[in-house]
Amino acid sequence: SEEWKLKISIEEKGVEKVERVYWIWRRHTCESSKTSETMIQDFEILWKYAVSEWLSVDAFRSYYPKIHRKVDMVTFESVLIINEEAWKHLSNLHDDIIKWDYPEIKVFSLRYHGTYEFLSNAWMWVYMYLKPRKLRKSRKVPPYETYINDPMDTPNEDLITDVSVPVK
Repeated sequence: SEEWKLKISIEEKGVEKVERVYWIWRRHTCESSKTSETMIQDFEILWKYAVSEWLSVDAFRSYYPKIHRKVDMVTFESVLIINEEAWKHLSNLHDDIIKWDYPEIKVFSLRYHGTYEFLSNAWMWVYMYLKPRKLRKSRKVPPYETYINDPMDTPNEDLITDVSVPVK
């Protein structure tokens, strides 16, 4: 019989300062099981807009302002990080695209290597790492994921995602 091995790993990045970010985004609340397909649709709409406006995208992120555990729903924001100058000049937003920014913050991050299917493990670990380090979650900015490589041309086991929790 052929042995099947799951290739995932998690490494601690620690606490780091993150400069102010400027972005465009879409927000949704949906059942947890529909998060991935909804997020893909959001990123497609955001990407088409970015291309039409000749925006240079610095990063793709998902922020999670609310997890509704009792009803298995998630509120998330699909985000494209862009530079400040381009952000300042955006005016013709459409398709429920909003421009926003967040101030400079400190975050605790883990780097997760592997398929998105098991990304919830990284979230569990990041919160387990916070407690012994006496780090408390900040309420100013929601926790987020930053996608380091492109899932369209990267094998699932080679995907890299930073899981970050803003801290006080």
